[in-house]
Amino acid sequence: MISPSAYGSIHEIGDQIRARTESPVTVVAACLQRIEQLNPALNAFATVLADESLDEARHAEAEINAGRWLGVLHGIPIGIKDFYDTAGVRTTAAARQFLNRIPSSDAELVARLKRAGAIIIGKTNMHELGMGTTSLVSAFRRSAFRQVWMREACHSLYRSSAGRGRTARCSSWLTHS
Repeated sequence: MISPSAYGSIHEIGDQIRARTESPVTVVAACLQRIEQLNPALNAFATVLADESLDEARHAEAEINAGRWLGVLHGIPIGIKDFYDTAGVRTTAAARQFLNRIPSSDAELVARLKRAGAIIIGKTNMHELGMGTTSLVSAFRRSAFRQVWMREACHSLYRSSAGRGRTARCSSWLTHS
């Protein structure tokens, strides 16, 4: 079952994690559960790092319990646009020619998020090479996102970063429909 706090803001969840009233493991597990439920329809994630993110959540929890708090992002799960290199994780920019590309180092943005204690939960889908505005051209399957009920709720999310937009806007909406 998903914890209600998993739907809070980063600030709210971060405060709960810091106060130890919420566990990074619980928050990550709740996010993974929602991804499993919604990604077949939303196609928001190109790659999901379930095992890795749970391991990182356990590590974050141990650090926080030991008094090594890194800040508001410590223990917070986050999706990274598939455009940004993530060491050891497939990074494709949604292009078929890069389906097997695994960078050896992180983009600066990713490195900074990791240093802040954020937990990379996966890579979000996008328009191929970021070269369009529809996000319908992708090496990953075309989603059922175009269904009328989704179009009405999330019509403005056809952009190169639509995977992230679907993740942020639509998953909350779907929980109440």
